[in-house]
Amino acid sequence: MWTFYLLFGGWLLGWLFAGPFLTYQALAVRKAPLWLAVLWWVCGIVIFRYGFGTAWWRLWSVTAYTFHGDKLLVENIFLTRRTRRKVDKRDVRIVRQVYDGGKVDDLVKHSWGLLLEGAGEFKLLAHEEFETSAWLGPLVAQWAGVNYESSHRHNDDDKA
Repeated sequence: MWTFYLLFGGWLLGWLFAGPFLTYQALAVRKAPLWLAVLWWVCGIVIFRYGFGTAWWRLWSVTAYTFHGDKLLVENIFLTRRTRRKVDKRDVRIVRQVYDGGKVDDLVKHSWGLLLEGAGEFKLLAHEEFETSAWLGPLVAQWAGVNYESSHRHNDDDKA
């Protein structure tokens, strides 16, 4: 994520310094067309909105799980934005805890997720601590009436 922040920060600084220069060239010196300056600012605002909004969504959205009799409703909520996904109970054949960690920016980050398998695969949870997925997995399996397969704790020392 730090790579994203550095790249996004560099882009933002470049955009902020080049924008006034291009606007000056278009309005005062008349060496650049005005539509180019307007396009620069509009495209930059759209890219900023998308990049900044995506980062905030990933970092601060809250996930809510609502168990209904025949379906599971998964909602991600942040400020006024809300996304919903539904999982039918009859489509779930097994709930599996999977190791999804690995090496990120020269750091080993251990994380686990929950995978619902059936007609297709549905990733219910990703990049969480072992305890979080170990707590939610049995609840989902009990609701669906299927087996729960727990992952073993991942330890790099066990690979020897």
